Amino acid sequence: MVGRMSVIEENKHARATATSGYHGVTWVPERKRWVAQIMINGKVKHLGTFTSELQAAAAYNRASIKYYGRYAVLNNTWGVTSETLDQFKVVRRLTGG
Repeated sequence: MVGRMSVIEENKHARATATSGYHGVTWVPERKRWVAQIMINGKVKHLGTFTSELQAAAAYNRASIKYYGRYAVLNNTWGVTSETLDQFKVVRRLTGG
C-alpha cells in the first residue's frame, strides 16, 4: 500500500487533469470513450476505456481500493452501479467501520 502523503498529492494531480467530475476519469474525443487511470508511485496506470463515465469511475474506485486500501479516495458512484455495494463493504472492512 502507498503512503498517505502520496495519495493526497496524486489525487490533486488527478483532479487537475480530469475532464469529468470523477477522479481519474477523462473523455477521449478521438475514441469517443471514457478512460480511467490512476497514479501509482508517481506513474500513471491505465485502467481501461469505457462507454460510460460511471463505468470508468467504478474502475478507478476498484483500483483505488486495491492500491491505497483505507486511504483510497473514491468517486461518489454509490447507488449508481451494481458493484457499489461490494465497494462499500470493502471500504467498511478496511476502515473498520
